[in-house]
Parts: sequence; C-alpha cells; structure tokens
Amino acid sequence: MVAHAFAILRHDTVIFQKTYSRYHRWLMQFARMLGKKTYVDIDDAPSRTNSAVTLRNFEAMCRTADGVFAGSSNLVDYTRGFQANSHLVPSSIYLPHYQPVVKRDAASSAAVCLGWVGNGKHYQRDLIEILETPLRELAARHRLRFKLVGACGVKELYEVFEQIPGLQIEFIDAVDWSDPSAVSQAISDFDVGLYPLLPNEFNHYKCGFKALEYMAMSTPVVASPVANNADVVQHGETGLLVHTADEWVASLEELIQDGQRRLIMGQKGRERVEVEFNTVHTADLLAELIQLQPN
Repeated sequence: MVAHAFAILRHDTVIFQKTYSRYHRWLMQFARMLGKKTYVDIDDAPSRTNSAVTLRNFEAMCRTADGVFAGSSNLVDYTRGFQANSHLVPSSIYLPHYQPVVKRDAASSAAVCLGWVGNGKHYQRDLIEILETPLRELAARHRLRFKLVGACGVKELYEVFEQIPGLQIEFIDAVDWSDPSAVSQAISDFDVGLYPLLPNEFNHYKCGFKALEYMAMSTPVVASPVANNADVVQHGETGLLVHTADEWVASLEELIQDGQRRLIMGQKGRERVEVEFNTVHTADLLAELIQLQPN
C-alpha cells in the first residue's frame, strides 16, 4: 500500500487494472488529490460471483476516474452506465512472446491436436457441457489428441475426458502464467484452438484473449459466438463460430480433415493479430486517449 502511494507520487497518470478493493478506492482518491490522471482498465466482468462489495467499489472507482479503458464493446456499454468517458481498448498480444512454429504437413497422419488454455477451475462447466459430446463423436471417427492447458487438477475434467473412447488426452495442470513465453510454448502444438463459452452473465464480458493467443500462434479457432468472440474471430477466415453440438462436430470435422485449410486460417489469424491486436497499436491508442483528457 505504501509502495503504491509512493509510486503514484512519481507518475502523472495512474491506471488501476482489475483492482477494486477499498484500498484501491483510497489510492485513487489520493491520486486525484495530487492532480494525477486516473483510469480504470477492465478486461473481464468485475466479479465472477457478483459480489456486492466488489461491484460497489468498481462503480465508485469508475465514477471517480477520468475514464475507463474497456476490453470489449459489452464492457464499454456496461461502464458507460456510470462513466461516460469509457473507451474500447481491445485486448492485444505482445507478438515477440508468440512465435508460431511450423505446423504439421497437411498430409500428416499424426493425431490432430485440439487444444484449450485457461483456468480449468473457472471453466470446467464450459468445457464439459460444450465439448464432451462433440469430442466423443469425433474420437470415434478420427485420431484425436485433446490437450487441456490449465486443468488445475480439476477432478471432474479428468473423469469426463479420460473416459472418452479413442481420445488421446493430455492434461497440463499449470504453467507459469507470469511468463508469456511459457504459455505460447504450451499451446504451440495445437492444430485447432478451442474456445467454448456458455452464454452466461460472466462470459458476456469476456474479451476474446484466448482466441487472440491461438491466432497469434497461427492456429485456427473454433469458438462459441459469445461476448467478444464474434468481433475477434472472423467466421470462415480466421476460425469458425459455432452454436450447437452439431455445429461443433461439423466445424471441427472440417478442420480435422483439411490440414491445408487449418494452415490458411492460421496464417490469416496471425496477420489479423499483427494488424489489429498488436500491443504496439494498443500503446499508441492508450497514449492518444490519455493525452485527449484534460488535466
């Protein structure tokens, strides 16, 4: 707390990124008293559990701040309810940490790797309810490997996916999330990146970072059209957006059988990240927005 206060003294602009405690409210008030510009940066729902305290703190900080940087259009709409100066600053990728590897030859007979990365504790329901049936059907017809990075030792994930006949399964319980190169290495062998999301209140505010990570690694994405996914994934170009279990099966089967299409989609995804979701461009956008705000 003291260290943060001293840091505020040394800077003209203070950005509070996903921090909404009463201590952060006090720090924002302290920064404002010193004439500093203050912003709230958010790329997820403020609270997974709809905690009244967290939501109250978040709203108060947004009202106090000079503005809000929101990672999706849904978050912009939400925060503009109490902060008119809310701007879309999309999630983006620091490309030096995401260097694609040479993908398998289109004619390779090796098992196709369908992969997911994230926090298994938070997304076990999304994974199981959306993917179990399609993977069961596809594993009966194709050589498939399902690699789940971030399983977090969740027992139900192991139990559900390990019992699917014919499915090669690889669980990685944890990686060093603070090391972006560790994440990119863990997902480098994905042939298709999976992004299943249930249409619930929390997921409504997701910003599509998982899809961007896949795309940065030249990996095509198959995703639920929830939240920001439809803005990030170009259907038929960089990936496929699917609603039902039958659509998951059909879309994944298409990519499993067509290695050349996977390569083309992956290349287009990487190009899209380089042009539109690159941290270099995001930094320029932030600098512009901050300079536009009066002292």
